[in-house]
Amino acid sequence: MKVFVCSLLFLLFNVIVNAQNGQDQIFFLNGKSNRVIIVSEDANNVNFKFQSGGNTNHRPWTKVLKVVYGEVSRTMQNAEGDFETGSLKIAIRNYKKVIDANSSRKWEKNKATYNIGIGELRRGNSEEAKKYFSLIKKDSRWFYPAILEKIKTLKDDQKRPAMQKLIANGIVSGPFLGKLLIMLLERQIADGLVSKAGVTLGKIKGLKDGPSRSRLNDLDIKLDVLSKNYDNAESKIKTFIAQKQDTGTMRIALGDIYLSKKKLEDALYEFLRARVSFSDVSAEAAFKAGNTFLNLYYTDNVKLKKFKSYAKKELRVSMAFDDGLWSVKAKKLYGQLK
Repeated sequence: MKVFVCSLLFLLFNVIVNAQNGQDQIFFLNGKSNRVIIVSEDANNVNFKFQSGGNTNHRPWTKVLKVVYGEVSRTMQNAEGDFETGSLKIAIRNYKKVIDANSSRKWEKNKATYNIGIGELRRGNSEEAKKYFSLIKKDSRWFYPAILEKIKTLKDDQKRPAMQKLIANGIVSGPFLGKLLIMLLERQIADGLVSKAGVTLGKIKGLKDGPSRSRLNDLDIKLDVLSKNYDNAESKIKTFIAQKQDTGTMRIALGDIYLSKKKLEDALYEFLRARVSFSDVSAEAAFKAGNTFLNLYYTDNVKLKKFKSYAKKELRVSMAFDDGLWSVKAKKLYGQLK
């Protein structure tokens, strides 16, 4: 017991000393970590030294889990805390103080700029969000994330052309190219563009830093449903369900298949299940649940009178997720209801 207590005190002492010395730390995806002096960040790498005066090392962000800075200004700490708790107005005000302060480190100003954009986007201020995302350059680790988030600030009919232009010009690279291609594919599928979606999926499969096998399975199934290969898609989904490897995307796809067979209640069950059990597809699942509630309401608006209010509730849920695709469709449909 004494040995355990002594070891714990020694570890705590080291943590305090490192914090006092302002020592930075990098945690890698392979489980390792290093105490370092971070020199700079850019769009592709974190650059650091193991000791003052030593050589500068570079590690791509694709291998980094997170970085922890030993020295963080009080204003930045306040802004981060407010941002995490959802006090966006206060967080944005503090982030702006970080940007204006001469004493703020460059990484603080870069992150503050990005998080102001995110905060304004969540508050529904698209133009203000766009302004801050546009300030972020390649010497910031937030350059590629800002490009993807900036797409959400555009009008709905501008999003797909913007994605295509970014891909054609080679502006986005690495894993963010995969994310951008998936964003484009999701929109093509939502818009019913079968052949274009097939081409985009082919590009995704050819990426070196592409998505996981599970994600590719999702995308294959979505394209099967779009192409009306319902039997093939349903067979794949039920195999994954039997293996307990189903995803929210698969549950939504199964709901779409049931819709094609006019099985509205079964479809509704799958959409609601996806919304409750899989948070990554909540915007799409809630939109489709709301739309299905409406379709059921229209079949019998006397017995199913409450279904209209249920539909509105689901559409509001979709709108709240503000994913830039299904939330927009939800808002449009919600606006058509009396």
